[in-house]
Amino acid sequence: RAAILAGWQAFLDARALRPERSLADHYNPLAMSPELLRAHRELDTAVDKALGLRGIATEADRLRALFASYAKLTTVDELAMPKKRPRKATAASAAS
Repeated sequence: RAAILAGWQAFLDARALRPERSLADHYNPLAMSPELLRAHRELDTAVDKALGLRGIATEADRLRALFASYAKLTTVDELAMPKKRPRKATAASAAS
């Protein structure tokens, strides 16, 4: 998690170096800054490691792993609300 957060911060820092650029300018394949490219690679490496991907993962590999992880985290059992415990009777509720 720490590596992903550090990668994300590097990504934000790289974009902040050129605040005048739009997103389209930042991601123009012919003009992408080396800092932003490096930050994306670092973030991809951290995410790949967290997802258990080995070797060179493609974008499709990464998306498959991310969606599988999301599906696992959002199963019905994971989202079940904790059961409420019955309240103890109080003098006010006992009187009514």
